[in-house]
Amino acid sequence: MAQHHVQVLVSREKFLKNIQVMRRLVAPAKLCVVMKANAYGHGLEALAPVAVEAGADMLGICTNPEAETIRRIGLKIPLLRLRMALEAEMEESVRELDVEEQVGSREAAAYLSAAGVRRGRPVHVHLDIDTERIFP
Repeated sequence: MAQHHVQVLVSREKFLKNIQVMRRLVAPAKLCVVMKANAYGHGLEALAPVAVEAGADMLGICTNPEAETIRRIGLKIPLLRLRMALEAEMEESVRELDVEEQVGSREAAAYLSAAGVRRGRPVHVHLDIDTERIFP
């Protein structure tokens, strides 16, 4: 089977402009720019600062290593995990990385509430509600 090699070039200026346009279109709502999977393979370290410069309100991540990379390069922007965290991930993400987590159960809410008490400030969370269970 033949393999094909593909190269994708991302224009910094066009990426910046696209986010600025989206920022204006969704205002006053907040804009979360998704940076998971190494910015979909385009380079988290290169694109995350551009997203912040362009006006992103938060960055979407999936893993603690992604959050670590964003914090290591000095970005203080809110980070939102785009899936519910495993318990093993939560403590580190709340204590060291300041990640906003999704909450879909009472147990997760209780765990994150206790983590906020331990760190001395509340943990920002986003509710993950299964509306099909509420409105069948």
